[in-house]
Amino acid sequence: MSDTSPLIFVYGSLKQGQANHHYLTDGQLIQFTRTTRAAYSLISLGDYPAALPNGHAAIKGELYKVSQTCLQRLDELEENGKLYQRQLVELGAQPQTAWMYLLRADKVATLDLRITGFIDTDQKTVLEWN
Repeated sequence: MSDTSPLIFVYGSLKQGQANHHYLTDGQLIQFTRTTRAAYSLISLGDYPAALPNGHAAIKGELYKVSQTCLQRLDELEENGKLYQRQLVELGAQPQTAWMYLLRADKVATLDLRITGFIDTDQKTVLEWN
């Protein structure tokens, strides 16, 4: 992969040890990190989570460098433009930009939502899907 390969931040079923991680087998794990801004909610959709851009918490996850082909496969899996919307977000203390899938706003009203999360050791609200 080149230096211009896309970066993707994953926080749910695509993380190591989760059901859809095999979609990232040709990706390169860069680091474990979290969103820079505490501006998200993380909800459960049953077997997988969804991030919403309307909360007050950061989200923990994993940052990967992927190929364009892998990113296209992820777009299909996440139903980009239908269920989720891929958006650029800032990550880490020294911010870098990566793609992240956020639940489309028009889908929120149709779902039975459960918020999940924990308080990190620095006493700021940080959400993580386990």
